[in-house]
Amino acid sequence: MSLDHKVIRIELPTPFPIGPVNVFLLKADKVTLIDAGMKTKEAWNVFEEALRKEGYKVTDIEQVILTHQHPDHTGFLEWLPSDIPVYGHKLVEPWIYQDEEFVQQHSELYRNFLMEFGVSDDVMEEWLRKATAAIQVYSPKGQKLTGYLKEGDTLPYASDWEVIEAPGHSLSQLMFYNRKEKVAFGGDHILPKVPSNPYLEPTIQNPKPTPLLDYLASLEKTLNYDIDLIYSGHGEPLSDIHSLIMERIQKQHKWALRVLQAMGQGKKTTLEVSAAFFPDMYQKAPDFIFSEVYGQLTYLEKEGYVELTKNEEGVLLWEAARVLAHQS
Repeated sequence: MSLDHKVIRIELPTPFPIGPVNVFLLKADKVTLIDAGMKTKEAWNVFEEALRKEGYKVTDIEQVILTHQHPDHTGFLEWLPSDIPVYGHKLVEPWIYQDEEFVQQHSELYRNFLMEFGVSDDVMEEWLRKATAAIQVYSPKGQKLTGYLKEGDTLPYASDWEVIEAPGHSLSQLMFYNRKEKVAFGGDHILPKVPSNPYLEPTIQNPKPTPLLDYLASLEKTLNYDIDLIYSGHGEPLSDIHSLIMERIQKQHKWALRVLQAMGQGKKTTLEVSAAFFPDMYQKAPDFIFSEVYGQLTYLEKEGYVELTKNEEGVLLWEAARVLAHQS
């Protein structure tokens, strides 16, 4: 079942490879904006025009609910009226406030990961800049949440919608589920055309995240809900959710085995595995590639396909184990 009479999907441009992002106007007890778009003038102009065509204006929005902290879902917070209440997972707040302490902490934690991945000092600063550029350029700054949302809560002034925590794509990822209508707002938890990328986002609260393992656990969790339709953060709404999840889980396993094959024999750093598997991309988009490869390696370790050690410099070393037995 859909709620097209209560939900308006607005597609907004982004500069990212994923393409346009969706925000949603939910007609509840208060006019609610689900997610807040990308902080570009182009996206803002499209947003205002889409509202106008639906008979609304920006000042009609009475509250904002965020699915997660990524900049294509939070950008308008700087431009919306400052008195509009904003709600989301508590882990969203540091990313939308962006004080100097948080920025420095995030950079240092990411630097530690790059060191563990085998990135050398001579390119460290350049790769760190590439890995954190989108956050620093496009994320809103100086924003705070009015209230925090957690597992089992209902949305303020929209009590038909319950909160489901679904970490993986981001640590702050939430879904909002209408049990009666069997409909959910999914954010970027499940996308229509491609698997959601579990991003490596170290924080003081979780300095050593395992996003792919979290993501797979969240997919398994989603199977427990009777959902007919998901309004996704990108693309058209999704149906046949359970079949799609099972397909994604199976494809993920096959994808991990391709990473295993690319590793070859001997101990390899995360950087070396990344270069072997993504030779044309790993230097251009280290945030995306390292998130992907590190995620696959942690999955392979959990499943017993690889063994993990560290050298004297603290660099992670991955080595294939029992390859033939698992591939036969």
